[in-house]
Amino acid sequence: MRVRHTGAAPYVLRETLMARREQRGLLLVARDVPEGSLGASSVLASPTDPTDRRSPLVPRKKIVVVEDDPELRDLETFLLGAEGYDVVGVADGIDAAAIVKRERADLVLLDLMLPGKDGNAVLEDLSNEPETKHTPVIVVSAFLAQLRLTPQVRRVLSKPFDVSDLLDSVAREVERPHEEVA
Repeated sequence: MRVRHTGAAPYVLRETLMARREQRGLLLVARDVPEGSLGASSVLASPTDPTDRRSPLVPRKKIVVVEDDPELRDLETFLLGAEGYDVVGVADGIDAAAIVKRERADLVLLDLMLPGKDGNAVLEDLSNEPETKHTPVIVVSAFLAQLRLTPQVRRVLSKPFDVSDLLDSVAREVERPHEEVA
């Protein structure tokens, strides 16, 4: 499923997320739930795997989304939050590196075309700070020709992106140790 800046219909995103969770064995399906009990519909999302990152016993990974388009930032934040990550959205490049540092992010999703400071300058700021120089970055941009690659850039996704590609890329990167970034 490809998503443009205006996003997809909410039910399409919900169905995509539900299918991903069901594939990973993270849903219990309740067929005979009385109408109105717990506000439940025909499917209740419930982690069945104690090692799942959404479990309260396992710390959730923190992701900072740096995106100036509010619709796209909200979409990415929603998608990642639904996958069980703690997500912080940032609207411009000026505050991005400071927020990544403050939040001790496990991963950054970074657009290149940002107000105040572009994505390449944010990458430079991140690499100059001891606390953030090993934080992996996934660049999500329509202007990939302008990207100056750094060792922190683990993956590059072009806009419009495929929701499954984004979620799969994030899942792979948050599981890799930070030390693997040169």
